[in-house]
Amino acid sequence: MKPIQFLLGISALALSMSFTLAAPIKVACIGDSITYGSRIKNRVRDNYPAQLQRLLGKHYQVKNFGVSARTMLNHGDHPWRKSPAAKKAAAFRPNIVVIKLGTNDSKPHNWKFHAEFLPDTLKLINHFKSLPSHPRIILCTPIPGLNNKGTITAKGIAKTVPIIRQAAKQKNLELIDLNHEFRLLGDPLDDPFASRSGRWATQG
Repeated sequence: MKPIQFLLGISALALSMSFTLAAPIKVACIGDSITYGSRIKNRVRDNYPAQLQRLLGKHYQVKNFGVSARTMLNHGDHPWRKSPAAKKAAAFRPNIVVIKLGTNDSKPHNWKFHAEFLPDTLKLINHFKSLPSHPRIILCTPIPGLNNKGTITAKGIAKTVPIIRQAAKQKNLELIDLNHEFRLLGDPLDDPFASRSGRWATQG
């Protein structure tokens, strides 16, 4: 999945919502440094939520709640739920929530809590479902790691993927399987965005 295909995929899901709302449809993008846009030259303009905003247009309000190094795991070293972004995302009262976490959970010192990964994923889903806005929730699997060096590895990330798929199936949610789509690219170095994303996946 090329970057534009990923954004168009989210756009298509978002645009399927009715325009009967008088106010703009609010989209909250939850994630780590990849959502935040770390290492992008013009981060403010080119992080994926900003690009999504341009694709969706004036009937939507997209906000970036990505925070570098954050985990799905509540016992991880930097849980997303304990970041200031979590309170801000809830206060935003989103109509759509896109969740892309799991990369940093794959680090060995976090993955020792792997038994809690599914329960914590379900807790985050339920947290958003309980909001007064009752948002539509879209889960994303993490993009593949570029190699097996460092604390974030291809093998480590691969362990999180089936659990996120399981959570989506269990809660009957839409899933954007980025891990599968990026693998279809073959050698990530053949694609500038995939190469850059692979480097992000070593940082989370």
